[in-house]
Amino acid sequence: MKGYYTRSLSGERLKRCYDLATPGIRKYLDDEINFLMDRIEPHHRILEMGCGYGRVMMPLAAKAAFVAGIDLSDENISYGMKFLARMPNTLLMTMDACNTAFHNGTFDLTFCIQNGICAFGETSYDLLRECLRVTRPGGKVVLSSYSESMWPERLRWFELQSAEGLVGPVDHTRTRKGVIVCNDGFRVGTFTPDRFRDLAASFRLQASVIEYARSTVMCEIRLHG
Repeated sequence: MKGYYTRSLSGERLKRCYDLATPGIRKYLDDEINFLMDRIEPHHRILEMGCGYGRVMMPLAAKAAFVAGIDLSDENISYGMKFLARMPNTLLMTMDACNTAFHNGTFDLTFCIQNGICAFGETSYDLLRECLRVTRPGGKVVLSSYSESMWPERLRWFELQSAEGLVGPVDHTRTRKGVIVCNDGFRVGTFTPDRFRDLAASFRLQASVIEYARSTVMCEIRLHG
């Protein structure tokens, strides 16, 4: 799915997707940001994996010392530089989240939210490995996915995106609870709490996994140190 976002759903098209968000989805998006804001200190250096055009970075940069964002899409990075032009403590770069150029332990908090982990598919292990590598001892890694209760809102949101031609028509014969499939090859699933715990356990780490604000599943891993 990473290739789909790079080819077909980036820059202004990606922003339009968020502009179409229903009230329930807007609450879900705000809930994720609020979760992060509660964990940020003014001196923190933060990294977002799969940052899109910087939508989440903007509010975080108002509190943290420095916020970096990486994405595979050059179009996202170019659009994001304009979007974040008034936030001098931000940095956007085209980079593979599974193989970044950052030194070990660079960041206090590394995150990939808004179900971004599902875009990595089989490479979710590599994503978390890199998140852990670039986060300092005592720092945190945060990942997220949708709560099951969000399924009706989530499906409605994708139907709105489809109606505007941002994604292909929703294939209702293959779309089922937790997985959305479109006729143009778009497919995105959901990371369950057990999958988050199993992923963390593969690194011999424990994850705190909660359903936050009845909208989003947040996985938080604290590094020893």
